[in-house]
Order: sequence, then C-alpha cells, then structure tokens
Amino acid sequence: MASELQDEKNDEREAKDAETKDAGQAVVQRAAAAVERTTYEFCNLSSPMFRLTWLGLLVIHVFCAYFYIISGILYKRTIGSYLEMYLNTYRIAMNTDSYSTVSHIHYVFGVVHLIMASFMVLWSLYRRRFTFGPLVELTVQLPAPSSKVASKTPTGESVERPRRLGRSIGLATKLYSQLLGRGGVLGVEGQYFDHFLTAREVVETTLQTIQAYRMSEYLARPWVNRFYLAILIVNCWSGPLLHSVFRDHKMKRRAMALVFDGVLDLLSATGVSALVMLSLYKDYDYKLGGFPAHLWYDDKWFVSTVSELQILLVSSKADLASRIIFSIGALLCLESIKEVLREVPRSGGPKGAQAAAKPSTETGVTIASESAGSKQRVPRRLRLVSSLMGPEPFRGKRSWWGRLAFQFAHGALIALGVIVLVFHLHAESIDSSHQCAIQVHPWGNRKAACLLLQLDCDHSKHVGESTHVDKEWSVLDPMYTRRLLVTHCSAVEFPPSMQNFSKLMAMKVYNTTISRWEDDAALTATHHPNIVSLIMGRVNITSKVLPPGLLSPDFPRLLTDVSLAHSNLENIPDEMATRWPANAGFGCEVCGFTSIPKGVLGIPNLMWITFAKNPLAKFPVEVFSRPSISIVNLAEIAFPSYQLPDPSVMATNQLSRFYMMETNVTYLPKWVDSYVTKSRSVWYVPPLDLSGSPFCDALAELRAGTRSQFPADWTTGVPTSEVSEFMFLGRANVSALDGLIECASQWTIFYPTADEDQRYS
Repeated sequence: MASELQDEKNDEREAKDAETKDAGQAVVQRAAAAVERTTYEFCNLSSPMFRLTWLGLLVIHVFCAYFYIISGILYKRTIGSYLEMYLNTYRIAMNTDSYSTVSHIHYVFGVVHLIMASFMVLWSLYRRRFTFGPLVELTVQLPAPSSKVASKTPTGESVERPRRLGRSIGLATKLYSQLLGRGGVLGVEGQYFDHFLTAREVVETTLQTIQAYRMSEYLARPWVNRFYLAILIVNCWSGPLLHSVFRDHKMKRRAMALVFDGVLDLLSATGVSALVMLSLYKDYDYKLGGFPAHLWYDDKWFVSTVSELQILLVSSKADLASRIIFSIGALLCLESIKEVLREVPRSGGPKGAQAAAKPSTETGVTIASESAGSKQRVPRRLRLVSSLMGPEPFRGKRSWWGRLAFQFAHGALIALGVIVLVFHLHAESIDSSHQCAIQVHPWGNRKAACLLLQLDCDHSKHVGESTHVDKEWSVLDPMYTRRLLVTHCSAVEFPPSMQNFSKLMAMKVYNTTISRWEDDAALTATHHPNIVSLIMGRVNITSKVLPPGLLSPDFPRLLTDVSLAHSNLENIPDEMATRWPANAGFGCEVCGFTSIPKGVLGIPNLMWITFAKNPLAKFPVEVFSRPSISIVNLAEIAFPSYQLPDPSVMATNQLSRFYMMETNVTYLPKWVDSYVTKSRSVWYVPPLDLSGSPFCDALAELRAGTRSQFPADWTTGVPTSEVSEFMFLGRANVSALDGLIECASQWTIFYPTADEDQRYS
C-alpha cells in the first residue's frame, strides 16, 4: 500500500515537472524569437585601428578628468583669495559667491570622465582584451552562453554574461536602454536619432555663435578667435556634408557625425578655456593666490588678462548652462561612439574571424533553449537580455514632414556658417589705428575697436588740445575701450567725447599736464558706469587742485581706486567726501600734502590710503579711528612720534597692512601688540612693514646673534605702558616676530615708478 502511494506521488511530481518545463520552454522560445528579430549595425575596425581608437578615447577621458578637476580646484581656491579681490572689484565674470557651485559642477564632470577611463582600463584588464567597459557591454552585447542560455554573433564569438543585476539596477538599465540604448528613442539606431542629433547641433551651434561673438569682443589673440571660428563652421557644415557623402551608409554617417559632434563639444567645453588657462599660467602666483599687484599696472597685461578671464571664467548662469550642455553632449557622444565600434580580427585568426571580416555591418543574435531537466530560471534572465538590448532598431523611412524639417535645419546650418564666416572676414578687414595698443575685431563693426586706447601726444605731434584729441578719437568705436591711456601730453584738454567711453574700466594718465578737465568731459556714473580705477603718474595739474572732471555730483559708483604719484597736487576740496563713493580708497604718493585732507578722511567706509613720501607734519592718528580702514602706507615720512592717544583703537579697526618703510622708527609703540595679534599674516604678507628702519637693522642683528637685545636707550624716557612687549624680546625668543614684521621690502610707494618710466620711455 505504501509503495502504491509513493508511486502515485512520483507520477504527480513528474507530471508537474513536465508541465513546468513545457511552460518554461514556451517562454524561452518567445524571448528567443524576440531577440532574433533584433539586429544591430556596427562600424568594423581592424585590430590596430580599434586599439588606436581605444587609446584615443582613453586619452580624451583622462584629459577631460584632469581639466575639470583642476578647474574645480581653481574655482574653489579663488574663494577668499587675493585674486577674488580683483575679480569682484572689476566685476570679472560671475560673482565669486557662486564659485562653490561652479566648482562642484566641474568636480562632477571630472569624476564621471575619471570613472569612464577607469572602466576602460580595468575592464580591459579583466577581459584580457581591449574593451570600452561594462556599460557598453550591457547596452550592446548579450549574456554569454552557459549551461542554460547561449548567445553567439554571426562571427561565432561568444559574449560573456554579466552578473545578475538586482531589480533596481535592472530597471535602471532598462530605462537607459529604452532611452539611450542602441534602439532607444534617442539611441544611435533609434527612429529619432538623426532628428535628435540635428536638433542638438542647432542648439549647440547657436550657443557657439553667441560664444564666438563674445570672443570677438574680448579676445585680442587672432589665432584663438580663428580656432573657435573653425570649430563653429565645421559644426555648421559637418552634418549636411556627412549626410551628403554617406547618404547610403547610415551607420558610417552616424558614427562620423558622433565623432565630429563629440570632438567639437569637447573643444567648445574645454579647448578654448585650456588655451586661455595656459596663457595665464606663467603669471599666476600660487602662494599669493592670484596675480602679483605690479602686473595690474601693466596696461597691456591688464587688458589682456581681464578680457581673457571673461572668457575663461563662467560669466553668467546662461554661460554655465551652455558649458553644461556641451559637457553632457560630449559625454553622450563618447558613449555612443563606443557602442557603434567593433573590433574585427584579421583573417586567419580564431574561428569565426573570417565571417566577421565580411562587409556586412549587421550582427544577429540567437538563443538556444536550455537542456531538459534543468531548472526553469531562464525566462527572467531572457527578459533581462531583451531589456538590455532595447527596442528593435528603426529600419523605416522618415515622414515627409520629418524630411522637410531635416532639410530646413541643414540649410539653416549651412547659411549660418556662411554668415558667420562673412562677418568674421569683414571684421578682420578693418584697418587698425596707431592708437590701438590692443585691438579686437567684433562682428558687424565699422570702426576700429580698441580694448586699450593710447593717446600719445609725442607720437601724434600735438600737446593735447581738445580739437586734436577729439579728431583722433572720432575714427574709433569708443564702446569697446576697456582702458584709456594718456601719455606725454604737455597740456591735455579732455573733450566732451570723453563721455562716449561707456565700457571704460580703467584709466591711466602718465607724464602729462592736465590743463582742462571740465564738467562736460567729467567721469560720471551715467557715462562711465564700469570704471573702477584711475591712476595718474608724473601728472601735474595747472591749478594744483583736483579738476572738476573728477568732482562730478554723479561720480562713478564703482570708481573706488584713485591714486596719484609724483604730482604737484596740494589740495582736495572738502566736497569730495560727499561725492565719491563709499568703500573707496585714495592715494597721492610723492606729492606736497602736509596733512591728510578732510575730503579724503570723510569718504564713507574709507578702505585704504597712501600718502607715502609726503611732507606730513605729524602722525595722522585720525586715520586709525576709521573702523573701515584696511591698508595704510606712510613710508618715507619722518614723524616725531608714532604714539596713538588710544592704543586700543587698533583692535577695533579693520587695518590689515601698515607700511612704514624707510622711516625713523626705533622702538615699537604699545598699539603694535594689539594690531599684529589681530592681523597676523594676510595673503602671506606680514601686517607691519618697517623695511629700512633702525628697528629692522637691530632686529637683523638679533637674528644674526651679534646683539642680545634691542638698544635700551631707544625707550629712555618712554613709559613702559607705551612700549610694545616685543621690545623686551631677546636673542632666544626673537622668533616671535617671524611673520609679523617685514624687513626686506625693496619699494616704498605702491606706484611702480621704475617700471612705468621704462614702459613709456
């Protein structure tokens, strides 16, 4: 009885297994039939060419990773750096408050390229052959043959199965395949690939045209503009040209289109920025965190650097968006290129190689059913296979409206390329002027455009009469001038046309006598909203008072840097304090002032002053009571005393650097303690500079070991409460002054007189 029951159970189990096997085989057959209907086209490359292409793509990924990561680091380092002060002062590119976000975006793209490069190398080592990584195999290749499922291409080459993916990964892979896979909506063999690529070309070409126009306004290096123009024209004409040449070879056409689009996107996203970065690299001081101060006095360097930084750095949110678009487009093209390339072994190689060398570009897939008796776990894996493959490639023809839109887009791209080329050639044909120290060639301009405009009276053979000046400026387009330079004029008269320089950022007057600068030629916020700096060296003013042109009630709000050197200026009207902008600074070095004018001290939030080498009668204690003051230069002035009525005032102001080079300072007053403790080192510069003073001589002897302490007679008669604690340091602990006091400066005034004399001699 028991044996009969056991036999019945065995019969039921066998019937159930047979039913399950039949159902599994039916699913296998349906999945296999779906897979068999899907065929993909490839561009066959010989082994040497495939390896060369593999190496080229790896180099591109490594370069992009390096570029984006370095750019992210530089954006991050700029925050709070010495360079940030100049960027914000001259309003170069975006406000630095956004640099943290920009830095992180660059990091993301750098890491993505680094991951792609790592996949290529590590996966090739794992597979022991050159391959583009697991992502490409997931979206193009099929699971390898096993005891349950086998997959072969017509070449007879087996493709290994990837490891089982979890449901979430499988779903993500399916979504990726449906959208960007070979047969996906936007895939390289999808129905809308040509439309998508053409639309992307139109968008990218529009952005490139805007960028090319900006470069024609800012960049004075002709070869950089021509390089980017070539990128733009190739992008306009490559699509229509490829469709004409490879009309009957769809995969070759699409592969070439991807190559062109990817290369052009990379050049747009990184090429010009890398070239500009290399040109600025030699002048950048990594320890300082910016460009040295003396370079900003160099007119040509200033104009070139400010203009190139406008192109190198992200200038706006729209510019950031365009760079993201180019970067994403380049990544998509690189991945699509990897999907369409296939290595074909040489004839006589492994089995199936000769079949792969045939001209056919199609590869089919067949799946063998699993052997009887195996467990029915195949259907789930087959569904995964079909999801990785994506939809069936599109083999039909476009609709008539699709063809019409396609042809219209290509015609528009061809026309745009021609128009851009004509505008560029016309701009470069405009004659230069002897006044243009740096000239640009903006599209559509009819007059010479000077970034740096120099009025040199010696060269022009006149003294600077307004009629002569106005005549010279009339042949130029003033809206492109960023810096105006006036030199060697014995009696210059600024004409009313001075107010046409609406984009002026800086102005310098050298070795000139100003005989007339009236209200009709004044610097105003209405006419000069962008001017930041006014420098006058070896300049005399006939009245010895600031001219009306610098005292307008509508004084420019951004003009916060006004300095004179080697001038006969002796008086500044008190109304200057109410007309000049807040947060400004003023300097008159090597002038005739006996005291600091009230018009200067009354400026709201006065940031800095320099009256070095002026015959000041007493130590200007009132300067240090201004809480906003940050930089003071009183070099080469012999004061009877350096004491402050209230030493604690130094702890309440913002003073970070105090220059007293070549003075008669012998001992440190009490206020030095709170000042240097508060300020310490800013931008690697000690807060107090006493170079050339008796104190520095004694400090050098202490450090050399030839003196045991500071001379006691220096503080004779001075109450101990008025003497700095640093004066009681000995040879053993003199290192406490390291980084606090500078004793090695080779200059005393901010204005680089020797460099300027040599530059304009």
